Amino acid sequence: MLSGRNFPVRKQCREIPNDLSFEIIKQVSTTISGYYNINSIRDYIGIYSSNFGIILPYKDIPTYPDDNFTILIYLNDDFIGGNLFIKTPRTNEHTIEYGEPLKKYLNTTIEPRKCYGIIFQKNNTHYTNELLGPNKIIFLMHI
Repeated sequence: MLSGRNFPVRKQCREIPNDLSFEIIKQVSTTISGYYNINSIRDYIGIYSSNFGIILPYKDIPTYPDDNFTILIYLNDDFIGGNLFIKTPRTNEHTIEYGEPLKKYLNTTIEPRKCYGIIFQKNNTHYTNELLGPNKIIFLMHI
């Protein structure tokens, strides 16, 4: 189970066998290597279920030195609520191109869709609106 000050309990609902875990890690590494500079992918992956609550704003905490990204893939979308919101610090280039210099963050909203996912940096603040149920099931991986 995962739990913490800012979010409700998430239960690990399925363990991933080692051979499948190895294959997932290999495929993810191959797929994202052209986009991200990743030194290694750890075998911290799991499938989790949550059926209630709000995740208040927080940042993921790296569990090892080169643990910089979180991958989240939705395995279902037959639930109500639970949208993901990510605040990304704006760069000077973005401010020059799009204006609005007083805005310090880009705000991204992810509406969960089955088999869709997102990769984001652990130092980005993220949160969800209220999940009303029944169960949101996610594949979670730290890289």
